[in-house]
Amino acid sequence: VMALKQAVVVGGSGAAGAAVCSKFLKAGWGVVSYDVAAPELHPCKAEKSLRALQMTDSVPSDLTNVHAVINAAGGWSGGGPEAQLFLKEAEQMVSMNLMSAFFASRIAAQHLKPDGLLCFFGALAALEPTPGMLSYGATKAAVHHMVRSLADGMPAATVTGVLPATLDTPMNRKFMPDADFSTWSKLEDVADLVYSWADGKKPRPPTGALVNL
Repeated sequence: VMALKQAVVVGGSGAAGAAVCSKFLKAGWGVVSYDVAAPELHPCKAEKSLRALQMTDSVPSDLTNVHAVINAAGGWSGGGPEAQLFLKEAEQMVSMNLMSAFFASRIAAQHLKPDGLLCFFGALAALEPTPGMLSYGATKAAVHHMVRSLADGMPAATVTGVLPATLDTPMNRKFMPDADFSTWSKLEDVADLVYSWADGKKPRPPTGALVNL
């Protein structure tokens, strides 16, 4: 009997993470979600707390046959150092965008199969200066740095980043009601792409690659 392939999704309670969880579940994979929030959106029953992981620094040993680790967690904040709540929001960005990436890398280091996929959600905007959203851009740029570094550090795996311009999430529609939604990356499309790499249905990008969506 073939053991069920497992995917671990960091940020499974968010819009992007929920789409990724759904795609892998529909394809017959087992899915474990790590998040700080309770699962509202996604159908994944196996919900783990990132806080518990942070306290112990070790991933539960019941994770088996992990062929994909996806960091779909993240958040957005605008403004530069002159903004009223800059430091508070900067700390949030570090937690949501960067710590989540560290969590994913820790899970992968302990449990990802040698030929597995480790995928991070980056940001197209962070390839350029982001004076209007400093902490967001800085933390996403750090995620891009992690992709390139982990590609060297975990040579057996495929480490990649997907860089959407804008993800079509309810939150983004709320904050940018006048935008042309048709130009945004659809969550299902991004989830399909990541799944096709994990399953080998599409050739994977070279390890260390940042893939613009």
